[in-house]
Parts: sequence; structure tokens; C-alpha cells
Amino acid sequence: PWIYSSLIIKQFFAPVSSTCTDFEGPVKKTYEVSPNETARLVEYISDDWKLIARNTYNPFSLPAVLADRIFSLTSEPDAWWLGQFVGYLMRPNENVNQLLIEAEKSIDFSTPVVGVHVRRTDKLIREAKYHSIEEYMVQVELWFRKYEMSHSPVRRKIYLMTDEPKVLQECHEKYPHYKIYDNMTIAKSAPFQLGYTV
Repeated sequence: PWIYSSLIIKQFFAPVSSTCTDFEGPVKKTYEVSPNETARLVEYISDDWKLIARNTYNPFSLPAVLADRIFSLTSEPDAWWLGQFVGYLMRPNENVNQLLIEAEKSIDFSTPVVGVHVRRTDKLIREAKYHSIEEYMVQVELWFRKYEMSHSPVRRKIYLMTDEPKVLQECHEKYPHYKIYDNMTIAKSAPFQLGYTV
């Protein structure tokens, strides 16, 4: 289970390995490992707040052997390195991949669709400040105007994700000229009492 729900994460993602699925033996925990560590086995700590504390071993720690090559590819090596981790770990399993394929068929991608993620509920307790839907949509409109500087005018389309159903209703009422893709069922499935508030 994870901190936000009783759902099991591995039900959604492909296994990290197809050959090494179980292990018994000594390992070091992430907070015990230094950048010069020679240990090949590291146990992930489940308390994500400890990870945020920026321990010496962290996905942000670039392997020295790859550093020069990574720096030659990007001006944001930490973001690139973390992206490799996340992109690999979040590969959908076959069932989820099929659901994504079906969902994609319901969205018209012939012109750009801007993704907008509006967090409310538990996020506002200590992680972020409140931003109105207007603040988000100003940025969306700026994106479309910039896009149209080098492309033909297009219909405004967004994919709106939120954990607050009222946001969906508000956006539809205030921006009727936008084509808004959303999912009320998903928004309703994240009630405040199930949020992570510790």
C-alpha cells in the first residue's frame, strides 16, 4: 500500500526486473549509503519525507562515471537523471497500458492539448499555496498564443486533472470556449479524508 490509498502500486506498473523479483540478504538503507559506496544492494526507505531531506545517496547523486556524458547532453543533469529513474519505474503494466491506449482514443490530439494539474485537498495543508483556476488558465492562454506565433490558430483544448470536483465545474463554467477533457470519477475518488495529511 502507499500513503495515499490502500491500492498496491505494483498492480499498476511493470516489474522493475523480469529476472530478479525477490531477494534475501544484507542490504544498506538509502540513508546509510554515501556517494562513494561500493555496496551493490540498497534498500529503498518507505518514508518519503526522509528522502526529501536530501541524504547523500539520492537519485540526484549522479554516478561519477556518467557525469561528463550527462553534462554534455543537458544543462539540467539532475532533472535528466531523476527522469531516467521515474521513466523506468513508472512503466505501465499490460493492463494499465491498454487502458491508456483506450483513453488516448477519446482525445483529439490533432492539435495541442495542454495538461493542467490543479491540486487542492491535502496539498494545501503544508506543501503548496492556493492558486485560483484563473491563474492556471492565464498560463495556458499564454502557451497557446506563443504556439500560434509559429502555427495556425487552433482550438483551445486542455486536459484538466484535479483532486477537487468543484474545480472541474468551475473551469467548465468560466471557460466555455475551451474544449476540456477531464474525469469527474477520478476527481471524486480523492476525497479529503483519504489524502495524506501527516
